[in-house]
Amino acid sequence: MLGRHARFTISAKVALYQWDGQKVLVMKYPKAYGLPGGHLEKNEVPDEAILRELREELGLTIDVPRQTGFFRRNGRRGSIILGYTATLPKDAAIAPTHYEKEHGEWVSREDVKTLQMSEGYRKLILDNWPVANKS
Repeated sequence: MLGRHARFTISAKVALYQWDGQKVLVMKYPKAYGLPGGHLEKNEVPDEAILRELREELGLTIDVPRQTGFFRRNGRRGSIILGYTATLPKDAAIAPTHYEKEHGEWVSREDVKTLQMSEGYRKLILDNWPVANKS
Protein backbone atom coordinates (compact mmCIF):
# COMPACT_ATOMS: atom_id res chain seq x y z
CA MET A 1 0.00 0.00 0.00
CA LEU A 2 1.44 3.38 -0.96
CA GLY A 3 2.25 5.77 1.84
CA ARG A 4 2.65 3.05 4.45
CA HIS A 5 5.92 1.56 5.59
CA ALA A 6 7.26 -0.18 8.62
CA ARG A 7 9.05 1.94 11.20
CA PHE A 8 11.80 0.41 13.25
CA THR A 9 13.57 1.62 16.31
CA ILE A 10 17.33 1.10 16.38
CA SER A 11 19.06 -0.10 19.54
CA ALA A 12 22.61 -1.03 20.46
CA LYS A 13 23.03 -3.97 22.87
CA VAL A 14 26.19 -5.58 24.22
CA ALA A 15 27.14 -9.00 25.56
CA LEU A 16 29.68 -8.24 28.32
CA TYR A 17 31.77 -11.25 29.30
CA GLN A 18 33.78 -11.71 32.48
CA TRP A 19 37.55 -11.34 32.11
CA ASP A 20 37.95 -15.13 32.43
CA GLY A 21 35.20 -16.02 29.94
CA GLN A 22 33.16 -17.89 32.55
CA LYS A 23 30.07 -15.65 32.72
CA VAL A 24 28.17 -12.95 30.84
CA LEU A 25 26.36 -9.94 32.27
CA VAL A 26 22.64 -9.88 31.51
CA MET A 27 20.14 -7.26 32.58
CA LYS A 28 17.39 -8.40 34.94
CA TYR A 29 14.10 -6.63 34.39
CA PRO A 30 10.86 -7.26 36.34
CA LYS A 31 9.55 -9.87 33.86
CA ALA A 32 12.50 -10.95 31.69
CA TYR A 33 16.21 -10.73 30.96
CA GLY A 34 17.97 -8.69 28.31
CA LEU A 35 21.30 -7.12 27.49
CA PRO A 36 22.77 -3.78 28.50
CA GLY A 37 22.13 -1.05 25.96
CA GLY A 38 19.24 0.84 24.48
CA HIS A 39 17.81 3.04 21.76
CA LEU A 40 19.89 5.48 19.77
CA GLU A 41 19.05 9.10 20.50
CA LYS A 42 18.62 11.72 17.78
CA ASN A 43 21.89 12.36 15.91
CA GLU A 44 23.70 9.66 17.92
CA VAL A 45 25.82 6.98 16.27
CA PRO A 46 25.69 3.39 17.59
CA ASP A 47 29.16 3.47 19.21
CA GLU A 48 28.17 6.59 21.17
CA ALA A 49 24.83 5.06 22.16
CA ILE A 50 26.31 1.86 23.59
CA LEU A 51 28.86 3.78 25.67
CA ARG A 52 26.17 6.18 26.96
CA GLU A 53 23.84 3.32 27.85
CA LEU A 54 26.59 1.45 29.75
CA ARG A 55 27.29 4.60 31.81
CA GLU A 56 23.58 5.18 32.45
CA GLU A 57 22.59 1.59 33.29
CA LEU A 58 25.70 0.24 34.98
CA GLY A 59 27.97 3.18 35.77
CA LEU A 60 30.49 1.44 33.51
CA THR A 61 33.06 3.14 31.30
CA ILE A 62 34.89 0.94 28.78
CA ASP A 63 36.51 1.23 25.37
CA VAL A 64 34.13 0.90 22.42
CA PRO A 65 33.02 -2.74 22.24
CA ARG A 66 33.34 -4.78 19.03
CA GLN A 67 30.31 -4.60 16.75
CA THR A 68 29.29 -8.12 15.77
CA GLY A 69 26.30 -7.61 13.50
CA PHE A 70 22.60 -6.93 13.76
CA PHE A 71 19.27 -8.68 13.97
CA ARG A 72 15.59 -7.82 13.97
CA ARG A 73 13.62 -8.16 17.17
CA ASN A 74 9.87 -8.51 16.83
CA GLY A 75 7.37 -7.11 19.26
CA ARG A 76 4.77 -4.41 19.40
CA ARG A 77 7.14 -2.29 17.34
CA GLY A 78 9.89 -3.84 15.30
CA SER A 79 13.43 -3.13 16.40
CA ILE A 80 16.78 -3.40 14.71
CA ILE A 81 19.36 -4.47 17.29
CA LEU A 82 23.01 -3.68 16.64
CA GLY A 83 24.99 -6.30 18.55
CA TYR A 84 28.27 -5.64 20.34
CA THR A 85 30.56 -7.78 22.49
CA ALA A 86 33.28 -6.97 25.01
CA THR A 87 35.30 -8.73 27.67
CA LEU A 88 35.56 -6.73 30.85
CA PRO A 89 38.85 -6.40 32.69
CA LYS A 90 39.17 -8.22 36.01
CA ASP A 91 38.90 -4.97 37.99
CA ALA A 92 35.79 -3.59 36.20
CA ALA A 93 33.32 -2.12 38.68
CA ILE A 94 29.61 -2.20 37.92
CA ALA A 95 27.26 0.13 39.80
CA PRO A 96 23.61 -0.16 38.71
CA THR A 97 21.84 3.18 38.72
CA HIS A 98 18.20 1.95 38.97
CA TYR A 99 18.48 -1.37 40.82
CA GLU A 100 14.73 -1.83 41.41
CA LYS A 101 13.93 -1.33 37.71
CA GLU A 102 16.94 -3.07 36.14
CA HIS A 103 20.28 -4.45 37.19
CA GLY A 104 23.03 -6.65 35.87
CA GLU A 105 23.48 -10.29 36.88
CA TRP A 106 26.43 -12.52 36.00
CA VAL A 107 25.23 -15.84 34.57
CA SER A 108 26.89 -18.92 33.11
CA ARG A 109 26.61 -20.21 29.55
CA GLU A 110 24.21 -22.92 30.75
CA ASP A 111 22.03 -20.32 32.50
CA VAL A 112 21.75 -18.28 29.28
CA LYS A 113 20.19 -21.29 27.54
CA THR A 114 17.20 -21.27 29.93
CA LEU A 115 16.62 -17.58 30.75
CA GLN A 116 13.45 -15.87 29.60
CA MET A 117 14.95 -13.55 26.96
CA SER A 118 14.78 -12.71 23.28
CA GLU A 119 16.20 -15.45 21.06
CA GLY A 120 18.22 -12.79 19.26
CA TYR A 121 19.92 -11.81 22.54
CA ARG A 122 20.55 -15.46 23.40
CA LYS A 123 22.11 -16.09 19.98
CA LEU A 124 24.31 -12.98 20.24
CA ILE A 125 25.61 -14.16 23.63
CA LEU A 126 26.18 -17.81 22.75
CA ASP A 127 27.59 -17.27 19.23
CA ASN A 128 30.23 -14.86 20.53
CA TRP A 129 31.15 -16.55 23.84
CA PRO A 130 34.92 -16.19 24.27
CA VAL A 131 37.30 -19.05 24.97
CA ALA A 132 37.74 -19.30 28.75
CA ASN A 133 40.89 -17.67 30.11
CA LYS A 134 42.08 -19.25 33.35
CA SER A 135 45.07 -16.92 33.92
